[in-house]
Amino acid sequence: MDPRGEATTPRTVFIVDDEADHALIARHVLQGMAPDIDVRVLSALEGLAAELASAPRDSAVLLDRLIGGVESYPTLQEVVAARPDVRVTLVSAWLTPEEARRAREAGASVATEKPGSLEGWRALFRSVLGGA
Repeated sequence: MDPRGEATTPRTVFIVDDEADHALIARHVLQGMAPDIDVRVLSALEGLAAELASAPRDSAVLLDRLIGGVESYPTLQEVVAARPDVRVTLVSAWLTPEEARRAREAGASVATEKPGSLEGWRALFRSVLGGA
């Protein structure tokens, strides 16, 4: 956030997904849209909260709801509690309204289904980047 409390465009985006194809597509689309942004891909919940706690200021995170078959809500809560400046977008291949509500209650800025097209990924990243 800037001094006025407005969201700033993140300089670092973490893509957290254990599905290599989704992570690769997301990284490729994001780097094409914003080549100056530092994109980091992580694929495991173990150590994730600590990694994100040391993230650069005003980073953004694209967090898969299930990592290795384990829900990421506890990690989401831990990250947001430690770093309220980090914006987390929770994504899932399948997201019910109940799961979206749980994500927002856990601290996600947004909860959405993973896009099924490149244009869908671009739209998602425009949102993550604050319209940039």
